[in-house]
Amino acid sequence: MAYFKYQDKSVFYKEYGQGEPLIFLHGNTASSKMSELLMPLYADSFDGRTLNENFSENLIAERKAAKADTQAKQFYEWCQGADWEKVVDLDTEALLKCAEKKLPLFHKPLQELKIPVLFMGSRADESCRNNLEEEYKEMAAVLPQSCIHLFPCGGHPAIFTNAEKAAALIKDFISQHVMQ
Repeated sequence: MAYFKYQDKSVFYKEYGQGEPLIFLHGNTASSKMSELLMPLYADSFDGRTLNENFSENLIAERKAAKADTQAKQFYEWCQGADWEKVVDLDTEALLKCAEKKLPLFHKPLQELKIPVLFMGSRADESCRNNLEEEYKEMAAVLPQSCIHLFPCGGHPAIFTNAEKAAALIKDFISQHVMQ
């Protein structure tokens, strides 16, 4: 298994296919398994910058509901294994501390990012800020190789609730921006 060190932690990653790297980042409490279904589409051929004011309350409610939902529990177990509940609890604790201390969500200026970025989300995503489009536009303004796509409907994450359209969008983005 491949790992890299970040802040004295071992971070797992997987490589698929060949060529220039393309990085898929999953959300908290998910894992690289979230992208496995997308890999066959790409192997061969990123809420804004701050947390919304109701982040902590929404997170607590979402996690409580998720722990009571059979499908959510199965998803967490699929991503994290048998100790999924501990992972979710520790992640929730870390995110609540981040919100309480108003820690920055980015550790370096966005302008330092020199790769193509696809901002993709859903206007109906209950986990994101209400001004997601404005946030995406402000970030895209400093990232010349970026594109924005917001689905009119669908929950969190958009990559699942709009899976087929998201897959096509990602494939098109890669062919236009990465495979040049």
